[in-house]
Amino acid sequence: MSESSYKGDSPGKKVTRLRLWLNIRAMFRALKTPYVGTLVLAGEGGDLSVLKAMGTDLTTVVAIDYDPFLIEWCSELYPNVLSLVGEAGETSEVADYNIAHLDFCGGIRKAANIVTFAKVARNMQTHPALIALTIQKCREGASALGPSRLLADVPRATQERLFKQAQESGDQVGAHIFRGNRFDSRFVLSHSEARLRSMLPINETTIKRGFYRPRGLGNLGHALIRADAMRWCAEWLLAAWGTPEPIVLRLIGTYTYHSETKHDHGQPYLTALYAVVPKTAEQSVMAALDAVRIQRFDSWDKKASRSGLKPTALELAKHIPHIQVAQMLDIEHVRIEDWVVEGVGGTAPFSIEDLIQIPWSGFKFNG
Repeated sequence: MSESSYKGDSPGKKVTRLRLWLNIRAMFRALKTPYVGTLVLAGEGGDLSVLKAMGTDLTTVVAIDYDPFLIEWCSELYPNVLSLVGEAGETSEVADYNIAHLDFCGGIRKAANIVTFAKVARNMQTHPALIALTIQKCREGASALGPSRLLADVPRATQERLFKQAQESGDQVGAHIFRGNRFDSRFVLSHSEARLRSMLPINETTIKRGFYRPRGLGNLGHALIRADAMRWCAEWLLAAWGTPEPIVLRLIGTYTYHSETKHDHGQPYLTALYAVVPKTAEQSVMAALDAVRIQRFDSWDKKASRSGLKPTALELAKHIPHIQVAQMLDIEHVRIEDWVVEGVGGTAPFSIEDLIQIPWSGFKFNG
Protein backbone atom coordinates (compact mmCIF):
# COMPACT_ATOMS: atom_id res chain seq x y z
CA MET A 1 0.00 0.00 0.00
CA SER A 2 1.06 3.57 -0.61
CA GLU A 3 2.06 5.68 2.39
CA SER A 4 0.86 8.84 0.65
CA SER A 5 -1.78 11.04 2.32
CA TYR A 6 -3.14 11.94 -1.12
CA LYS A 7 -6.98 12.06 -1.15
CA GLY A 8 -7.62 12.24 -4.88
CA ASP A 9 -8.03 15.14 -7.28
CA SER A 10 -10.63 17.85 -6.72
CA PRO A 11 -12.82 19.25 -9.53
CA GLY A 12 -10.74 22.45 -9.51
CA LYS A 13 -7.53 20.51 -9.92
CA LYS A 14 -8.88 18.40 -12.80
CA VAL A 15 -9.97 21.45 -14.79
CA THR A 16 -6.81 23.43 -14.02
CA ARG A 17 -4.60 20.51 -15.03
CA LEU A 18 -6.38 20.14 -18.37
CA ARG A 19 -6.16 23.86 -18.98
CA LEU A 20 -2.44 23.77 -18.21
CA TRP A 21 -1.73 21.04 -20.76
CA LEU A 22 -3.87 22.69 -23.44
CA ASN A 23 -1.95 25.91 -22.87
CA ILE A 24 1.39 24.11 -22.99
CA ARG A 25 0.41 22.61 -26.33
CA ALA A 26 -0.65 26.02 -27.69
CA MET A 27 2.61 27.61 -26.57
CA PHE A 28 4.74 24.84 -28.01
CA ARG A 29 3.11 25.33 -31.37
CA ALA A 30 3.49 29.10 -31.14
CA LEU A 31 7.21 28.70 -30.45
CA LYS A 32 7.57 26.07 -33.20
CA THR A 33 9.63 24.01 -30.76
CA PRO A 34 10.37 20.38 -31.70
CA TYR A 35 8.90 18.07 -29.08
CA VAL A 36 11.41 15.85 -27.25
CA GLY A 37 9.53 14.39 -24.31
CA THR A 38 7.60 15.05 -21.12
CA LEU A 39 8.47 14.54 -17.44
CA VAL A 40 5.79 14.40 -14.73
CA LEU A 41 5.40 13.18 -11.18
CA ALA A 42 3.54 9.89 -11.29
CA GLY A 43 1.08 10.37 -8.43
CA GLU A 44 -2.08 8.47 -9.32
CA GLY A 45 -1.71 9.20 -13.03
CA GLY A 46 -3.66 12.45 -13.44
CA ASP A 47 -1.17 14.06 -15.84
CA LEU A 48 -0.74 10.78 -17.68
CA SER A 49 -4.48 10.51 -18.28
CA VAL A 50 -4.54 13.97 -19.87
CA LEU A 51 -1.46 13.27 -21.99
CA LYS A 52 -2.93 10.02 -23.28
CA ALA A 53 -6.19 11.73 -24.23
CA MET A 54 -4.22 14.43 -26.05
CA GLY A 55 -2.69 11.81 -28.30
CA THR A 56 0.80 12.06 -26.83
CA ASP A 57 3.18 9.23 -27.69
CA LEU A 58 3.48 7.77 -24.19
CA THR A 59 6.87 6.27 -24.98
CA THR A 60 8.15 9.88 -24.80
CA VAL A 61 6.81 10.36 -21.26
CA VAL A 62 8.73 9.78 -18.02
CA ALA A 63 6.83 9.51 -14.72
CA ILE A 64 8.80 9.72 -11.48
CA ASP A 65 7.78 9.16 -7.88
CA TYR A 66 9.53 8.28 -4.64
CA ASP A 67 6.64 5.93 -3.76
CA PRO A 68 7.11 2.45 -5.34
CA PHE A 69 3.39 1.72 -4.99
CA LEU A 70 2.45 4.69 -7.17
CA ILE A 71 5.06 3.75 -9.76
CA GLU A 72 3.62 0.22 -9.90
CA TRP A 73 0.13 1.71 -10.21
CA CYS A 74 1.13 3.92 -13.14
CA SER A 75 3.11 1.14 -14.81
CA GLU A 76 0.01 -1.04 -14.89
CA LEU A 77 -2.26 1.72 -16.20
CA TYR A 78 0.26 3.18 -18.68
CA PRO A 79 2.77 0.46 -19.62
CA ASN A 80 4.31 2.54 -22.43
CA VAL A 81 5.36 5.27 -19.99
CA LEU A 82 8.85 5.02 -18.50
CA SER A 83 8.01 4.94 -14.77
CA LEU A 84 10.92 5.40 -12.35
CA VAL A 85 11.23 5.30 -8.58
CA GLY A 86 13.34 8.17 -7.28
CA GLU A 87 13.64 11.82 -6.42
CA ALA A 88 12.56 13.84 -9.45
CA GLY A 89 15.47 16.27 -9.54
CA GLU A 90 18.12 13.56 -9.47
CA THR A 91 16.23 11.09 -11.66
CA SER A 92 15.54 13.73 -14.34
CA GLU A 93 19.22 13.47 -15.30
CA VAL A 94 18.46 10.21 -17.17
CA ALA A 95 15.30 11.49 -18.92
CA ASP A 96 14.90 13.15 -22.32
CA TYR A 97 12.31 15.95 -22.11
CA ASN A 98 11.61 19.60 -22.81
CA ILE A 99 8.23 19.76 -21.03
CA ALA A 100 7.72 19.08 -17.33
CA HIS A 101 5.05 19.42 -14.65
CA LEU A 102 5.93 19.11 -10.97
CA ASP A 103 3.01 18.80 -8.55
CA PHE A 104 4.43 19.28 -5.06
CA CYS A 105 3.14 18.93 -1.53
CA GLY A 106 3.60 22.08 0.51
CA GLY A 107 4.95 25.41 -0.67
CA ILE A 108 8.33 27.06 -1.20
CA ARG A 109 9.15 26.85 2.50
CA LYS A 110 10.34 23.33 1.70
CA ALA A 111 13.84 23.88 0.36
CA ALA A 112 13.69 20.44 -1.28
CA ASN A 113 10.91 21.68 -3.58
CA ILE A 114 13.10 24.54 -4.82
CA VAL A 115 16.08 22.25 -5.43
CA THR A 116 14.00 19.70 -7.32
CA PHE A 117 12.34 22.36 -9.44
CA ALA A 118 15.70 23.92 -10.35
CA LYS A 119 17.28 20.56 -11.20
CA VAL A 120 14.40 19.57 -13.47
CA ALA A 121 14.70 22.95 -15.21
CA ARG A 122 18.46 22.49 -15.56
CA ASN A 123 18.15 19.05 -17.14
CA MET A 124 15.86 20.12 -20.00
CA GLN A 125 17.24 18.69 -23.25
CA THR A 126 16.46 21.59 -25.60
CA HIS A 127 15.38 25.21 -25.39
CA PRO A 128 13.02 26.91 -25.27
CA ALA A 129 11.40 24.47 -22.87
CA LEU A 130 8.35 24.68 -20.61
CA ILE A 131 8.11 23.72 -16.95
CA ALA A 132 4.97 23.91 -14.82
CA LEU A 133 4.69 23.92 -11.05
CA THR A 134 1.74 23.18 -8.77
CA ILE A 135 2.08 24.03 -5.07
CA GLN A 136 -0.07 24.96 -2.10
CA LYS A 137 -0.64 28.58 -1.17
CA CYS A 138 0.22 27.71 2.40
CA ARG A 139 1.96 29.38 5.32
CA GLU A 140 5.58 30.12 4.65
CA GLY A 141 8.54 30.56 6.94
CA ALA A 142 12.02 29.30 7.75
CA SER A 143 13.04 25.96 6.28
CA ALA A 144 13.19 23.20 8.87
CA LEU A 145 16.35 21.85 7.21
CA GLY A 146 18.43 25.01 7.38
CA PRO A 147 20.74 26.15 4.57
CA SER A 148 22.37 22.76 3.99
CA ARG A 149 19.54 21.30 1.86
CA LEU A 150 19.26 24.30 -0.44
CA LEU A 151 23.01 24.65 -1.03
CA ALA A 152 24.08 21.02 -0.68
CA ASP A 153 25.54 20.87 -4.20
CA VAL A 154 27.17 24.31 -4.14
CA PRO A 155 30.87 24.59 -3.17
CA ARG A 156 31.63 27.06 -0.42
CA ALA A 157 33.78 29.18 -2.72
CA THR A 158 30.87 29.49 -5.18
CA GLN A 159 28.52 30.49 -2.37
CA GLU A 160 30.90 33.25 -1.29
CA ARG A 161 31.37 34.49 -4.87
CA LEU A 162 27.62 34.63 -5.57
CA PHE A 163 26.89 36.21 -2.19
CA LYS A 164 29.27 39.03 -3.10
CA GLN A 165 27.77 39.27 -6.60
CA ALA A 166 24.23 39.49 -5.20
CA GLN A 167 25.24 42.15 -2.70
CA GLU A 168 26.96 44.25 -5.35
CA SER A 169 23.93 44.03 -7.67
CA GLY A 170 21.48 44.85 -4.88
CA ASP A 171 19.74 41.46 -5.15
CA GLN A 172 18.71 40.79 -1.57
CA VAL A 173 17.14 37.43 -2.41
CA GLY A 174 20.42 36.13 -3.82
CA ALA A 175 22.29 37.48 -0.82
CA HIS A 176 19.80 35.74 1.50
CA ILE A 177 20.27 32.42 -0.29
CA PHE A 178 24.07 32.45 -0.24
CA ARG A 179 24.58 34.09 3.17
CA GLY A 180 24.41 30.60 4.66
CA ASN A 181 21.69 31.23 7.23
CA ARG A 182 18.45 29.28 7.38
CA PHE A 183 16.39 29.88 4.24
CA ASP A 184 13.20 31.82 5.00
CA SER A 185 10.57 31.87 2.26
CA ARG A 186 8.81 34.83 3.92
CA PHE A 187 11.85 36.99 3.19
CA VAL A 188 11.80 36.00 -0.48
CA LEU A 189 8.04 36.53 -0.73
CA SER A 190 8.36 40.04 0.71
CA HIS A 191 10.76 40.96 -2.10
CA SER A 192 8.59 39.26 -4.73
CA GLU A 193 5.65 41.30 -3.46
CA ALA A 194 7.67 44.51 -3.69
CA ARG A 195 8.63 43.56 -7.25
CA LEU A 196 4.98 42.90 -8.17
CA ARG A 197 3.87 46.26 -6.75
CA SER A 198 6.62 48.05 -8.69
CA MET A 199 5.48 46.47 -11.97
CA LEU A 200 1.69 46.33 -11.58
CA PRO A 201 -0.24 49.34 -10.26
CA ILE A 202 -3.16 49.04 -7.89
CA ASN A 203 -6.30 50.12 -9.71
CA GLU A 204 -9.88 49.02 -10.34
CA THR A 205 -8.83 46.50 -13.00
CA THR A 206 -6.07 44.81 -10.99
CA ILE A 207 -8.35 44.59 -7.95
CA LYS A 208 -11.12 43.04 -10.06
CA ARG A 209 -8.70 40.51 -11.58
CA GLY A 210 -7.58 39.38 -8.13
CA PHE A 211 -4.06 40.78 -8.10
CA TYR A 212 -4.90 43.03 -5.18
CA ARG A 213 -7.56 43.67 -2.59
CA PRO A 214 -8.28 47.19 -1.39
CA ARG A 215 -5.88 46.31 1.39
CA GLY A 216 -3.21 43.75 0.59
CA LEU A 217 -2.85 41.11 -2.11
CA GLY A 218 -5.68 39.23 -3.78
CA ASN A 219 -5.73 35.50 -4.54
CA LEU A 220 -3.89 35.92 -7.82
CA GLY A 221 -1.40 38.29 -6.23
CA HIS A 222 -0.52 35.73 -3.56
CA ALA A 223 -0.06 33.13 -6.31
CA LEU A 224 2.13 35.40 -8.42
CA ILE A 225 4.56 36.24 -5.65
CA ARG A 226 5.00 32.53 -4.87
CA ALA A 227 5.55 31.72 -8.53
CA ASP A 228 8.05 34.55 -8.80
CA ALA A 229 9.81 33.53 -5.60
CA MET A 230 10.34 30.03 -6.99
CA ARG A 231 11.73 31.50 -10.21
CA TRP A 232 14.03 33.86 -8.32
CA CYS A 233 15.50 31.11 -6.14
CA ALA A 234 15.80 28.61 -9.01
CA GLU A 235 17.70 31.06 -11.21
CA TRP A 236 20.27 31.63 -8.46
CA LEU A 237 20.70 27.87 -8.01
CA LEU A 238 21.17 27.43 -11.76
CA ALA A 239 23.86 30.10 -11.63
CA ALA A 240 25.51 28.31 -8.72
CA TRP A 241 25.50 24.91 -10.40
CA GLY A 242 26.64 26.30 -13.73
CA THR A 243 25.08 25.68 -17.15
CA PRO A 244 26.69 25.78 -20.63
CA GLU A 245 25.11 29.22 -21.05
CA PRO A 246 23.07 31.34 -18.62
CA ILE A 247 19.49 30.06 -18.29
CA VAL A 248 16.52 32.15 -17.19
CA LEU A 249 12.96 31.24 -16.29
CA ARG A 250 10.13 33.51 -17.37
CA LEU A 251 6.69 33.26 -15.80
CA ILE A 252 4.18 32.93 -18.64
CA GLY A 253 1.03 31.76 -16.86
CA THR A 254 -0.50 31.40 -13.40
CA TYR A 255 -3.80 29.86 -12.33
CA THR A 256 -5.22 29.59 -8.83
CA TYR A 257 -7.83 27.09 -7.72
CA HIS A 258 -9.21 25.55 -4.55
CA SER A 259 -9.27 21.83 -3.81
CA GLU A 260 -12.56 21.88 -1.90
CA THR A 261 -14.90 18.94 -2.60
CA LYS A 262 -18.21 17.75 -1.16
CA HIS A 263 -16.29 15.77 1.44
CA ASP A 264 -13.22 17.91 2.17
CA HIS A 265 -12.64 21.59 2.91
CA GLY A 266 -9.53 21.56 0.73
CA GLN A 267 -6.70 24.04 0.34
CA PRO A 268 -5.84 26.90 -2.05
CA TYR A 269 -3.36 25.97 -4.79
CA LEU A 270 -1.58 27.62 -7.66
CA THR A 271 -0.26 26.29 -10.94
CA ALA A 272 2.46 28.34 -12.63
CA LEU A 273 3.97 27.91 -16.08
CA TYR A 274 7.48 29.04 -17.03
CA ALA A 275 9.54 29.24 -20.19
CA VAL A 276 13.07 27.94 -19.69
CA VAL A 277 15.33 29.75 -22.13
CA PRO A 278 18.95 30.77 -22.64
CA LYS A 279 19.44 34.39 -21.63
CA THR A 280 20.44 35.22 -25.21
CA ALA A 281 17.09 33.98 -26.55
CA GLU A 282 14.84 35.49 -23.89
CA GLN A 283 13.60 38.49 -25.90
CA SER A 284 12.78 36.50 -29.05
CA VAL A 285 10.92 33.79 -27.13
CA MET A 286 8.85 36.27 -25.14
CA ALA A 287 8.07 38.25 -28.31
CA ALA A 288 6.78 35.07 -29.99
CA LEU A 289 4.48 34.32 -27.03
CA ASP A 290 3.28 37.92 -26.75
CA ALA A 291 2.34 37.86 -30.43
CA VAL A 292 -0.19 35.03 -29.99
CA ARG A 293 -1.68 36.31 -26.72
CA ILE A 294 -2.05 32.95 -25.00
CA GLN A 295 -0.46 33.77 -21.64
CA ARG A 296 -3.09 33.42 -18.92
CA PHE A 297 -3.21 34.72 -15.33
CA ASP A 298 -6.51 33.81 -13.69
CA SER A 299 -7.93 33.11 -10.25
CA TRP A 300 -10.77 30.75 -9.31
CA ASP A 301 -12.35 30.83 -5.87
CA LYS A 302 -13.95 27.87 -4.10
CA LYS A 303 -17.23 28.17 -5.97
CA ALA A 304 -15.67 28.40 -9.42
CA SER A 305 -13.27 25.55 -8.62
CA ARG A 306 -16.05 23.21 -7.50
CA SER A 307 -18.57 24.11 -10.22
CA GLY A 308 -16.27 24.24 -13.27
CA LEU A 309 -15.90 20.53 -14.00
CA LYS A 310 -19.32 19.81 -15.50
CA PRO A 311 -19.54 22.84 -17.86
CA THR A 312 -15.97 22.21 -19.02
CA ALA A 313 -16.81 18.60 -19.82
CA LEU A 314 -19.99 19.56 -21.68
CA GLU A 315 -18.24 22.21 -23.74
CA LEU A 316 -15.47 19.78 -24.71
CA ALA A 317 -18.04 17.09 -25.50
CA LYS A 318 -19.42 19.31 -28.28
CA HIS A 319 -16.18 18.92 -30.21
CA ILE A 320 -14.31 15.87 -28.92
CA PRO A 321 -15.27 12.18 -28.48
CA HIS A 322 -16.70 11.64 -25.01
CA ILE A 323 -14.21 8.92 -24.11
CA GLN A 324 -11.38 11.37 -24.64
CA VAL A 325 -13.12 14.07 -22.62
CA ALA A 326 -13.37 11.57 -19.75
CA GLN A 327 -9.64 10.82 -20.01
CA MET A 328 -8.71 14.48 -20.21
CA LEU A 329 -10.62 15.26 -17.02
CA ASP A 330 -9.77 11.93 -15.37
CA ILE A 331 -13.40 11.03 -14.69
CA GLU A 332 -15.61 8.08 -15.57
CA HIS A 333 -16.97 7.97 -19.12
CA VAL A 334 -20.50 7.32 -17.85
CA ARG A 335 -20.51 10.68 -16.06
CA ILE A 336 -19.93 12.46 -19.35
CA GLU A 337 -22.83 10.58 -20.95
CA ASP A 338 -25.13 11.41 -18.03
CA TRP A 339 -24.19 15.08 -18.13
CA VAL A 340 -24.78 15.27 -21.88
CA VAL A 341 -28.28 13.81 -21.39
CA GLU A 342 -29.00 16.32 -18.62
CA GLY A 343 -27.77 19.09 -20.90
CA VAL A 344 -27.46 21.86 -18.29
CA GLY A 345 -24.01 22.71 -17.08
CA GLY A 346 -23.40 26.43 -16.73
CA THR A 347 -20.47 28.23 -18.30
CA ALA A 348 -16.98 26.75 -18.63
CA PRO A 349 -14.48 28.72 -16.50
CA PHE A 350 -12.08 29.31 -19.38
CA SER A 351 -12.24 29.75 -23.15
CA ILE A 352 -11.98 26.23 -24.53
CA GLU A 353 -12.25 27.21 -28.19
CA ASP A 354 -9.14 29.39 -27.88
CA LEU A 355 -7.10 26.33 -26.98
CA ILE A 356 -8.49 23.38 -28.95
CA GLN A 357 -8.49 25.04 -32.37
CA ILE A 358 -11.90 24.04 -33.67
CA PRO A 359 -12.43 22.07 -35.85
CA TRP A 360 -10.59 19.65 -33.62
CA SER A 361 -7.80 17.69 -35.28
CA GLY A 362 -5.91 16.27 -32.32
CA PHE A 363 -3.80 17.52 -29.48
CA LYS A 364 -0.24 16.42 -30.21
CA PHE A 365 2.35 19.03 -29.29
CA ASN A 366 3.76 19.37 -32.77
CA GLY A 367 1.21 17.59 -34.90
